Amino acid sequence: MNVRVFGISDNSTLIPLPETVLSASCELEKLLTPFHLRPEVLAACLTPERSEHMMSQKNALYMEVPTHLGWDQSEKPYVSFLCLKSTVITIHRDKLHTIEDVIRNLDGDVPLYANNSSALLYFLLVEIGKQTVNVALRVREEAEQLDQACHENPDALDPQKFSILHRKISHYAAV
Repeated sequence: MNVRVFGISDNSTLIPLPETVLSASCELEKLLTPFHLRPEVLAACLTPERSEHMMSQKNALYMEVPTHLGWDQSEKPYVSFLCLKSTVITIHRDKLHTIEDVIRNLDGDVPLYANNSSALLYFLLVEIGKQTVNVALRVREEAEQLDQACHENPDALDPQKFSILHRKISHYAAV
């Protein structure tokens, strides 16, 4: 399990702190103890199952979302966000990717619209959304190319391409 903590600088820019690798959920529980999360929010942070999930309390918001960055994988990768007052903690249970795949191209010098964790969460979710849309558009383009190939030379088509495209479209439909 990987945990990544993001803070917000005084001038409202993203501060990614070093990634933490935890070997057990009890380590994560220790890490989260100072935040005094409600038992059900803490349980959601610690559970290994993945699903679309959202919970809130006065000082925290927890959400788990699919990132769809692993289109060639049989399972959708998920990332969990624990949004606190001025910090966002991301929890990664999947070995397919980490939040680094989402933030790789983000410019930490671009200020957030506000100096709070809501703006930071918005920033991260918009990037996930942009990447998901870009992948979906590539899948659509691939489907159009395969359709064109069906009309031009149907005997030369590889059935494996249909299978791969079907899997990608299934992931695309889940968006």
